[in-house]
Amino acid sequence: LDQGQCEAIITALTHEFALVRGPPGTGKSYIGLQLVKALLENKAKAQLGPIIVVCHTNHALDQFLERLIN
Repeated sequence: LDQGQCEAIITALTHEFALVRGPPGTGKSYIGLQLVKALLENKAKAQLGPIIVVCHTNHALDQFLERLIN
């Protein structure tokens, strides 16, 4: 992870709402995947509710979920 990606993860994990944005190829999907993995690993301890993932297309969501499973 580069510094901007690290900052995005820290911000997202320490705030109720965070927006990760950037041009194509900057790692937004990767950041989202790492965030969801971290949330799932700590869901019981943190007493988290549902996790909502929004993607621009069904194909993007399918790819995201495939990467999450693997």
